[in-house]
Amino acid sequence: MGLFGKKSGEEQQADKRTSYADHPVFTLTTGMSTDQVAERIGPATETKTAAEVAAEFAGPGAVIDPAKLDPEEYWSYDDTPEGFNVAVLFREGLLTEVRVRKNGTNDIVARIDDQGLAAAKSYRGALHANRL
Repeated sequence: MGLFGKKSGEEQQADKRTSYADHPVFTLTTGMSTDQVAERIGPATETKTAAEVAAEFAGPGAVIDPAKLDPEEYWSYDDTPEGFNVAVLFREGLLTEVRVRKNGTNDIVARIDDQGLAAAKSYRGALHANRL
């Protein structure tokens, strides 16, 4: 606690990280169906198939063989929780991975996969997570 009973910037950041831990995205687990995920965290901001994502990265005129792509679907959530973007990966209709990034960066601050929840150092305590 700082002077005059005000919380320091570091204490305020710690409180924010703790409130993120209560967000339903951190209750997702691998193997959940698309319906279960939508019920838990709502409709995605955007959904794409693996072929659509591959086409974006391959560029115009590229030939993509759908037979070589895993049956994947990507859901993205903007500003969920506030200040973060969430990417959810499904394979054959079941959740396989969740990545949480700070808005405007590619830095993953938390990930959920078959190993459970992992988080960057400053979020680990608040999320009760393993090392990222």
